[in-house]
Amino acid sequence: MCLVGMNRPKFNTIHLVFGLGGMSSDLSDLKTLGINQGGNVFIPFSVYVHVPFKNDDPPIYLSSGWNIGLSGGTTSFKMMLLSQPLSRIIIGAGVGRSEYIYDGDNIKVDAAKTYPLLTVGINLSSRIIDLLLMIPLNSTVDTNFEGNDYSIKVERFQISLFISLTR
Repeated sequence: MCLVGMNRPKFNTIHLVFGLGGMSSDLSDLKTLGINQGGNVFIPFSVYVHVPFKNDDPPIYLSSGWNIGLSGGTTSFKMMLLSQPLSRIIIGAGVGRSEYIYDGDNIKVDAAKTYPLLTVGINLSSRIIDLLLMIPLNSTVDTNFEGNDYSIKVERFQISLFISLTR
């Protein structure tokens, strides 16, 4: 029996996924402290692990990992249960934790928040490239500093292009 020319079977296994995108924050209350963070948009580099639970229709998998702000200040961890119920549409829910750190000008800000998370996206290339929009539900941090109330939203939303290391 000749096996030349037969396609090798593909298996969806635990694998790494890398991403790059944009994350929006609302840190405008910090301006009253004299902190100039440069803007409310951060560029997160993401490293996630995908763990498939079900490969057939619809596929279901757990995705969790870190987002590190390349432009400073913000990091986050997210864990989501994702599914692809329609052809290329991805939906999911999970939990996230974002942190904003500033240390300078004799002021130290260390704000963190854990929150529920909704995810929607589209698969651009089968099991290789995904575009995801992650929407936190209530990521506002309220704090009091020297008798003044401050409210910042560490993360309003994140959109990222994820590339899988498997084919």
